[in-house]
Amino acid sequence: MWSDFIDDRSQLIERRDYHKMSTKTSDIKTFSEFVAGVKDLLEHSATEKGYNNTGVDGMNEMYQFVQNLSHNDNHAIGEILYKCVRFTNKNDKKDLVKIAAWAYLIWKFGI
Repeated sequence: MWSDFIDDRSQLIERRDYHKMSTKTSDIKTFSEFVAGVKDLLEHSATEKGYNNTGVDGMNEMYQFVQNLSHNDNHAIGEILYKCVRFTNKNDKKDLVKIAAWAYLIWKFGI
């Protein structure tokens, strides 16, 4: 049951007042920007690290190599969980983009 994982501290998390947040044009984020960030991770960053050189829609050699070793998608799922925890601690929006990139890889290559 989920209630077994909730501690007293989780009850103290403040809710954001979205109605008080800035709505300046420079502060508004778009879906296109988010998707562009995911695409950049899957294409450019992956190529720079040597994970994949076939583009976002090509075969991801590193992902498939790790998947073949483990016969599952647990590495990617672990990366998503790690990024979720790190996001809750550091509130770095780059982690959300990384979560989406890992989710895409599971969606595309998942067993």
